[in-house]
Amino acid sequence: MLFIQSNEIEELMTRTEAVEAMEEALLIQEKGDFTMPDRTHVYQNENLLLLMPAFTGNYFSTKLVSVFPGNRKLQIPSIQGIVVLNDGKNGEPLALFSGAGITSFRTGAVGGAAFKYLSDDHIQTVGVIGAGVQGLSQALFARSVRNFSKLIIFDRNPENMESMKYGVKKEFPDLQIQFARNADVLIRESECVITTTTATDPVFSDKDELVENKLFIGIGSYKPEMQEFPDAVCRNANAIYYDTAMAKRESGDLLKPLTNGIIEEKDLQSLGSLIQGGSKVPKSGARVFKSVGMALFDLVMATNLYEKAITNQTGIDLNL
Repeated sequence: MLFIQSNEIEELMTRTEAVEAMEEALLIQEKGDFTMPDRTHVYQNENLLLLMPAFTGNYFSTKLVSVFPGNRKLQIPSIQGIVVLNDGKNGEPLALFSGAGITSFRTGAVGGAAFKYLSDDHIQTVGVIGAGVQGLSQALFARSVRNFSKLIIFDRNPENMESMKYGVKKEFPDLQIQFARNADVLIRESECVITTTTATDPVFSDKDELVENKLFIGIGSYKPEMQEFPDAVCRNANAIYYDTAMAKRESGDLLKPLTNGIIEEKDLQSLGSLIQGGSKVPKSGARVFKSVGMALFDLVMATNLYEKAITNQTGIDLNL
């Protein structure tokens, strides 16, 4: 079995290839050629274990994620995990990955796929709210599919913004980067807004004039009580896409507008259906993409990385 370290992931796969891998996963979902049980949640007091399996013809994978909120006091990550890839024919364990490494890379690639299909070819200004690990990943993937000229960043912590600026500039020194003094300023000045926070309340004002004709990519909200977008986003949207139908019940960004009658089920469609060619993006009005992730993304990403590692003779061989 191979152990593929986090720092080897970007050495094995370019961001363009990663976006293509997530497009592949979205098309597999459309065809239904996979098996993916619901996530298993196991609680021990405030701590949580998530078990996320997925199966295709030649491979299956299992992501094990632990969520220990008390780790923040210990100054270690509260979310940790691994991804195991197995042979789909005989069950043999083939590869082991860092859960954080796989998740960060594939989530960035999913956002990149949405940006590729929903943004204008000539887009110039992108804003990111939330300057953590995923904020950086989303910015890098967005720039890998569109050569926009300006990135605007907002985070409550100035140190996070400086760190993200440094990370982006390392790869794209030509990109103009500025910090917004608040989220509303960022919205006004951006053509596309990407949110990567853990907010339980909307991160910018509920004003129609703020959101008109913009693209919104929501990454952070993955629980019913979490909501990054105000109602104005869905209220003004001419097209709303999701990565997986689970988003309609897992994320407050879709569940709350559905519950409150702001949008209806018929207003929502999968990004995979767009990629497959079954629909067209409206030329006017707000456009929305909401991602909550799924185990199929981890499986397709792990499969591609494993096959590249075998070809390139990369990774540490573990004798079980």
